[in-house]
Amino acid sequence: MVVTRYAVSFGDDPEINAPGATVWGLVRSAQSEYPGRVVLVDIDGDEASWAALPDVVLSGESQVAVRHGLAHIPRLTPTTPQPDDTPAPTPDWTNGTILITGATGALGTLITQHLVHTHGARHLHLISRNKPTPQLQNLHNQLTQHGAHITHTPCDLTDPQQLTQTLNTIPHQHPLTTVIHCAGTTNDATLTNQTPHHLTHTFTPKATAAWHLHHHTQQHNPHFILFSSAAATLGSPGQANYAAANAYLDALAHHRHTHNQPTTSLAWGLWNVQDGMAGALSEADLLRMARTGITPIDHVDGLALFDAAVASGSPHLVPLQVNRAALRRRASDPERVPSVLHQLMGSRPVSRLSPYANGSTTGHAANGGASTLADALRELPAAQAQERLTQLVRDQAAAILGHESGDSIVMERPFTDLGFDSLMAVEFRGALGSATGLRLPATVVFDHPTPAALLGYLQAELLPEGGAVDPDAIFVELDRLESSITQMGAEDSRREQVRARLNALLGAWGGTGLVTTGERGGAADHGADLESASLEEVFGIIDDEFDLS
Repeated sequence: MVVTRYAVSFGDDPEINAPGATVWGLVRSAQSEYPGRVVLVDIDGDEASWAALPDVVLSGESQVAVRHGLAHIPRLTPTTPQPDDTPAPTPDWTNGTILITGATGALGTLITQHLVHTHGARHLHLISRNKPTPQLQNLHNQLTQHGAHITHTPCDLTDPQQLTQTLNTIPHQHPLTTVIHCAGTTNDATLTNQTPHHLTHTFTPKATAAWHLHHHTQQHNPHFILFSSAAATLGSPGQANYAAANAYLDALAHHRHTHNQPTTSLAWGLWNVQDGMAGALSEADLLRMARTGITPIDHVDGLALFDAAVASGSPHLVPLQVNRAALRRRASDPERVPSVLHQLMGSRPVSRLSPYANGSTTGHAANGGASTLADALRELPAAQAQERLTQLVRDQAAAILGHESGDSIVMERPFTDLGFDSLMAVEFRGALGSATGLRLPATVVFDHPTPAALLGYLQAELLPEGGAVDPDAIFVELDRLESSITQMGAEDSRREQVRARLNALLGAWGGTGLVTTGERGGAADHGADLESASLEEVFGIIDDEFDLS
């Protein structure tokens, strides 16, 4: 359980704790990589709220805000403008200067063109860390022909002095009225592989730059439009650092809003723009996204959502394109769907983070699936149980790889040869955990590098007393042993010891070892035991000797 204080906004809460909000972004991604393992709780410090924490954990909810002892859960809900809504003040697109960061990126370019062509913007100051490029020059020429005055300044937004110098160049007759912060970068890695460099690489251009823009434009009081990411709200495997940086932007929007500084933070889903982040995604990445029920946003729809969001006056919106059918297919397994999406089953693309809904929730048994599947396997003949579990592994692997049938999965091929990467391994572990009800270790795919080896592991976990065991399980264990041995370096001091112990095992089993050099290191002491040992006992001796358990 990760506990924060005022990291999320509810009701009449005071100022949001921005560092705490950043933690929520990071931990939401941790939850997406480790379903059912982490609970996020935000409290108000009230004594009754502290007392409620045990009940919160037992509720089965992964994200909860506790205020005065009452639990509230976050849910995204569709939102549309109402006829009686008072129109929100909109930025002055035509007379004032619009400052756009990340202007040379795909979204920065689209927004710049949109403001000129659709809203008649005439004074735009584009900021990027890069020097002018041919693409930027083409954009400059194109927009100038439409009557716009375009200024480009290479500027490191993390350097306050450079930013101040850039702001001083804005003409008084066209004062700064709008800041659109599109800048950002990714540096993906699964949670256990995140380093300080990963965090700094993503946090600096997104969050640090946003704070400097906010701090150094106070005298202008411009309308802020922050391009955040849905990763901060939903969590995203492999993007804990990126989610944290964008959660900071959402918190900054709340801070500015409570101080009567017009701000809109847009936690975008992925745009279908080939020159942007979508262009760097593989087919497997896109398939992974499609399975979540969130699909890329077409640029035409994205620009329409941009206009609607800015006109709404809301400080924090989550523009998403939702695949209703895909979301429903995953809804039967709550742990594999971000909890904030549980209420969002419609197809409207614009959503907002609604006020936390009151009410209690009912948890579900973590081992319910394991009990059901294990019981079903025990009731089957050994061959049928083996076939059912094998098909489960094949079908889940095929789904992760985007194959139509599990028959394409060769059980003896390593997962890496089948096309698995680290994020696929994370998703595969989650899918198998949901299907079996087992609490699988994070490294399960790497510890059991072939589907056949993984099958053997699942059999042992689901049928610890034996049950339906594959007669060929010995080969699965040998594959696991071979994989462990081949990972030993040529200079590993344990190689001779391993060779001696293998000799002892082979000698006890068949009378002759294959290797005749090296010390036995005491392994021969097992000889008498091996002659009368059962298959499981032999495996136990191997695990003890090689520390493979």
